[in-house]
Amino acid sequence: MRMSDLATETTAPESAQLLVSRGLFAWRGGRIFLFGERTAGRWILARAWRDQDRLTDVRRWSFADPETFARQIGRLAREEIGAGAVADLPAAALAWAVAEGGVLDPA
Repeated sequence: MRMSDLATETTAPESAQLLVSRGLFAWRGGRIFLFGERTAGRWILARAWRDQDRLTDVRRWSFADPETFARQIGRLAREEIGAGAVADLPAAALAWAVAEGGVLDPA
């Protein structure tokens, strides 16, 4: 993948940034990075802490549906930089997941 393949959207506060491409959801804000992908029919989310020029303390989650994936992204981002700054992030994550072939629960 080339950097030119990524769509970039800066969100408030200025330290937060959303990057999306085919196959990869990435967000950074505060001290964390979030990476999402779809693998073998599961929604995979990883969180890493930034320590100077390295990523450390990586944790990974796996979800069966895109809604739970998007909610977890919102929760982790809210914990790091606050609710107001990431109000639209779960919707952006869900839109990305749907574009990646995710099927929403009709209930």
